[in-house]
Amino acid sequence: MNWNHLRLAIGKESREILRDRRTLFLHLVLPALLYPLLALFLLQVGQVAKLATVAPPRLALIDAPPELVQAVEAALIAPESPGSPPTATRSPRADAVALAPADHAAVGAAIRRLAALRPSSQLDNRSQPESESPAEAAARAQIATELRRLHLACALWVERDEHPAPATGRRLRTILVIDDGAGRRGSAPAVAEEAVAAWKRAMVEARLTAAGLPPAALTPITAETWPVAARAEALRSALAGILPMLLALLATSGVFMVAVDLMAGERERGSLETLLSLPAGRRELFLGKLVVAVGAGVGAVALNLLSLAATLGIAASHFRQAGPSLPLDGLLSAGIGTLVLAFVVLVPVTILLGSLSLAMAGLAATTREAQNQLTPLLLSVVVAASISLIPDARPGWAMDLVPVAGPLLALRECLLVNDPPWMHLLLALGGSLAWAWVVTGWAVRLLDEESFCYPGLVRAGWGRWRRWGEAPPSPGALEALGLFALCFGLFIGLQPLLAMAGPLAEVAGPLMAALLLPVLLHCWLGNHDLRQTLFLTMPKRQAWLAAGIAVPFAGCASLAWLGLQEIYLPKDLYPHAMAEKLTTLQHAIGPVGLLVLVTITPGLCEEPLFRGTLLAGLRRGIGDRGAIVVTSFLFAAMHLSPWRFFPQFTLGIFLATLVLRTGSIWPAVVVHALHNGLMVLPFIEPWVKERNEPTLWALLALGVTGLWFASRLVRR
Repeated sequence: MNWNHLRLAIGKESREILRDRRTLFLHLVLPALLYPLLALFLLQVGQVAKLATVAPPRLALIDAPPELVQAVEAALIAPESPGSPPTATRSPRADAVALAPADHAAVGAAIRRLAALRPSSQLDNRSQPESESPAEAAARAQIATELRRLHLACALWVERDEHPAPATGRRLRTILVIDDGAGRRGSAPAVAEEAVAAWKRAMVEARLTAAGLPPAALTPITAETWPVAARAEALRSALAGILPMLLALLATSGVFMVAVDLMAGERERGSLETLLSLPAGRRELFLGKLVVAVGAGVGAVALNLLSLAATLGIAASHFRQAGPSLPLDGLLSAGIGTLVLAFVVLVPVTILLGSLSLAMAGLAATTREAQNQLTPLLLSVVVAASISLIPDARPGWAMDLVPVAGPLLALRECLLVNDPPWMHLLLALGGSLAWAWVVTGWAVRLLDEESFCYPGLVRAGWGRWRRWGEAPPSPGALEALGLFALCFGLFIGLQPLLAMAGPLAEVAGPLMAALLLPVLLHCWLGNHDLRQTLFLTMPKRQAWLAAGIAVPFAGCASLAWLGLQEIYLPKDLYPHAMAEKLTTLQHAIGPVGLLVLVTITPGLCEEPLFRGTLLAGLRRGIGDRGAIVVTSFLFAAMHLSPWRFFPQFTLGIFLATLVLRTGSIWPAVVVHALHNGLMVLPFIEPWVKERNEPTLWALLALGVTGLWFASRLVRR
């Protein structure tokens, strides 16, 4: 890499961005300024709203005894808030109105009519019955009419007690009717419920006293809840769910605007062709654009973080208590570490999004087309970032490697707990950097593609429908990933459908119909060379020797992973369903049939997709190393089991390396089949569970070393 060319490219792209200062201000600076301005606006609106005079909701008492009237009057005044000064005037929560005798009788008669139709024993403490008769519906409508005529939010009716002595133990019935169609019923229902609860407690205490028991017998236990965390820590925990997603979206918006201008905008200005004709390499030119785009995204995140801190400071100063301390005391000191951690986590994510947005914007002929092409990417980022909103989602060794979602989950966990999961955080950061490296390599190679240099060129067609020119011998990276997405969707959709046909169809059917058949059909329709797309060539003898040596070492590595996961992974992740399915298959088709099903079928069906079309397509876009890593990750993820991720990922790396070094897929098919056969032998699982941790680590090291040695036996 020529660092002088890279420096010049960064300087050139920076001047391009600073050229349109108005757009830069609208997309980066103005959103950051809106937070404190909106906070001040909301605070002022809240103060003005408090000055407005609003009539409290009206509450009527029907046939209420004096004790209940006193309880309602006590509940009308709102309790004193912790932050309000002692001299503050407290407004009533509701207005207990005294109805005229005629109105009192009309409302009471309507409620009594409905109470007679709905005995309390039939309601079973439910507010509404499951079904009502026409008479009940008419009575309910009459109550609503009376409430609205008198402008009442609710009315509390008490059944008259013929024997008011406390010792009788007779149960009174109260009914609170609420006009839930009224938009301003406010706290009137809550006032009535609190008053009934206070009246009930006073009545019970009176009966206990009459029986010679102390009122404290009602509360043998005093339950108290004391929050002990600092207010800043509590606020940090409350923001843990929304803050990672918010910052990811802010970084995405900052990167997208710059990417559209640096690629599609420069194409419209007519300077992109001149830039590509310079003696600087494609890598230096793309990295220059990437540095500027990432800088814009990081700058947007930094500005928004500072704006958020300023907004919280304004809120803290507004909610000042009577004393010198603030309710958010220590927020800024505790918040700085939180904001710095969020900034560090989002930098690799921003690099990944910058590479993707630059590559996709480069395929567009105009800025409008670039914005349309980036819309699906924005939706994908929103979906991936929304995983941080799921309450039960936690970081995991496999989830940490998922782009965007893994780092955001690790960041949320760091904000939630006092002992941050540093290993998960480091793994998520490393995974994001690895994905960014892969995508950057693909984007650099994209600059030499015909679709990038001439996006408006009339296409010659695809595959067997190609009108002119020679078809490419193998698919491109995006085409291969699209085929994988199709196969994966078919695989997920066919499994529950074929499960009704029995366990044999459930296992073998999706492999052949969703993985093997689409790959073969794609090669035929795309008119691709089978030798370069599926690597269907006969290997040399050294390839078979390497495959034979690799089988026991692959088994050692997988066994070690399974044993270590017994120690580290939660027990609920163990694939019990898969073990039960294997047992069912063994009873149905016998041990020999089970070995054939789990060895030959996956080897023949999975290898053409992962070590065939997907590997051939990705190596055109991101190179051999990137293709090996990505295909292995997708191969492990397709098995939909955290328990099988690391064994399959390790196996996938070796199989992809073996195919690229031998030029043939057949050794990989053999290793895959024999490896699966080792995994289902009945004596393996008990042996693994009896091993201790050092032995398993040594076994893993032995397996990985053996696989590396076997891959070196064959030269390219």
